[in-house]
Amino acid sequence: MPFWKQGSKSFKVYRKFNDKPVRVTLGKYPEMTIEQARNEAQRVIAEMIKGKNPNEEKKKLRDEITFGEMFVLYMERYSKHHKKTWRDDERDVPRFFGHWFQRKLSAISRQEVQTLHEKVGKENGFYQANHVLSRIRSIYNKAIEWGWEGINPAQRLKKFKEKSRERFLHPDEMPRFFESLDNEPNDTIRDYIYVSLFTGVRKSNVLVKSE
Repeated sequence: MPFWKQGSKSFKVYRKFNDKPVRVTLGKYPEMTIEQARNEAQRVIAEMIKGKNPNEEKKKLRDEITFGEMFVLYMERYSKHHKKTWRDDERDVPRFFGHWFQRKLSAISRQEVQTLHEKVGKENGFYQANHVLSRIRSIYNKAIEWGWEGINPAQRLKKFKEKSRERFLHPDEMPRFFESLDNEPNDTIRDYIYVSLFTGVRKSNVLVKSE
């Protein structure tokens, strides 16, 4: 439930941990929505049931952890549970950011992030560079959400303008493609792709406007 203090509103979880009362701040309203607070509360309670005190993790963040330590938290608490592309994070973050793993979060500057973005753009293409920038931004956003009191160095940095890409699936990619398609939650999108594949007709002939 929300608690009010000096005109501000925030969401907190109050629960006993090791027979002692613990109050965990989830976030401030309206930056955090009620639905987000409910989901975060469920996650915090689950962590406490497992024997972890969320306030200790927050203290560790405030005391300044390294980028590498934050990446481990990001993977275990967020990426693996909420992103279908978590294996890409697991592979690409050490590849492009490994040289930052021993550095404190606040030690990485906006200029360094921009320089890395430009370097990856030249060596690996704009598409990969933009994904690199998105991952940095996401990792820092989660650090701030979980208690780190710093500034996101990737905030407001512009991505490269990407050109539309066309490629063909390789034979070994087909099983994974159809597996993902079968798991698509939107029935309309899934049926549209299947009809397009099996008939080979134009998009305008597949899409039919309802009267």
